[in-house]
Amino acid sequence: MQFNYKARTQEGETQTGVIESSDMRAAVDFLQRHNLILVSISPVSVSDIPIVNKFLRFFRGVKKKDLIIFSRQLAILVESKIPLLLALRLLAKQTENEEFRKIIYDVSSNVESGMPFSAALSNFQDIFSVFYINLMRSGETSGNIEGSLVYLADHLESEFELEQKVKGALTYPAFIMVVFAAVGIVFLTFVVPKITAIYQETGQELPFLTRALIAAGDAIRNYWWLLLFLLFAGISALKYFLRKQSVQTKWDSLKLKLPILGGLFKKIYLARFAESLNVLTLGGVSMVRALNITAEVVNNNKYKNIINAAADRVKTGESISSIFSQNPEFMPPMVVSMISIGEQTGRMDMSLKSIARFYNREIENTVANLSSVIEPAILVVFGGAAALLVMAILLPIFNLNTGG
Repeated sequence: MQFNYKARTQEGETQTGVIESSDMRAAVDFLQRHNLILVSISPVSVSDIPIVNKFLRFFRGVKKKDLIIFSRQLAILVESKIPLLLALRLLAKQTENEEFRKIIYDVSSNVESGMPFSAALSNFQDIFSVFYINLMRSGETSGNIEGSLVYLADHLESEFELEQKVKGALTYPAFIMVVFAAVGIVFLTFVVPKITAIYQETGQELPFLTRALIAAGDAIRNYWWLLLFLLFAGISALKYFLRKQSVQTKWDSLKLKLPILGGLFKKIYLARFAESLNVLTLGGVSMVRALNITAEVVNNNKYKNIINAAADRVKTGESISSIFSQNPEFMPPMVVSMISIGEQTGRMDMSLKSIARFYNREIENTVANLSSVIEPAILVVFGGAAALLVMAILLPIFNLNTGG
């Protein structure tokens, strides 16, 4: 049998791992013989198998909402002078998400063993981002953990609200696309064969458009399983290639050039950049380190490369504004000017705050008008597709009537 264990060394360090033994008693004896102080031990379950665990986490994973509630409630408890360890234990008990509860308990155990809170969080970087961890580290350094937690809750909340607004704006257009696609498939699968049979009785040569329509219907009807396989294979291949840095960078650049959505992406990345850099520098993080962290937070390789390049050249004494001015396509003149003013006046925080406020308002306006811009475009595309279908059906009739 295999067992997951957590133990402490004689020096107080936490050690976790998997041990194979005939039973739990033998596993405990083995660990004690190696001078380890046992904290917990449990049999390896099916959900501990990596591929199964990955599948289960897809459905029961930690959501952004869980993280927002955790940050907000922990801030309130710490502000109320409740010790951090006790606050973590209280939150773990009342957290409904089973996986997140285990994570909070693990974090609290590490804190109890003497590990800094930020270091304990860094064991779960798939849940707590680099930005989250570094902001907590700056809060520990300045003695203002509750302030960092309040900001993180606000930051995550605003991101969550933005995501919901974008999803809401795209829901109706997506619904229209699904309905049109479903109607098209039903038409090609069930209606076209009946019309084809009528045309074949006339013995006339069918126009190319009609033959293409018939071929599409036959393909869907006879090879639907192959088409589904190719669809899933294509999606899997796309995900695989997007993991490659070079492909991801090209995709990130393409996203910024998309009609309608490209401008929205730019505004989101610039707002993230300004907010993150401002909060980190105010928290006492050095400018170079803050730029490197912000590059990760922005989550776009094109902007990441620009910001990391700025971090490298700031070390040599160059100004951020002079570096950003070399990339006008991604760093607009307004951003460069505001940063330049901040550098000259020593009030970079005010400049970054103004940039973030400006782009957050722009994002709200863009999202509010998103569906009204996308819907006409979708209607034009699907209207054109419907017109082609009608032409494909009517052309043989027209040719028959004209004797062609």
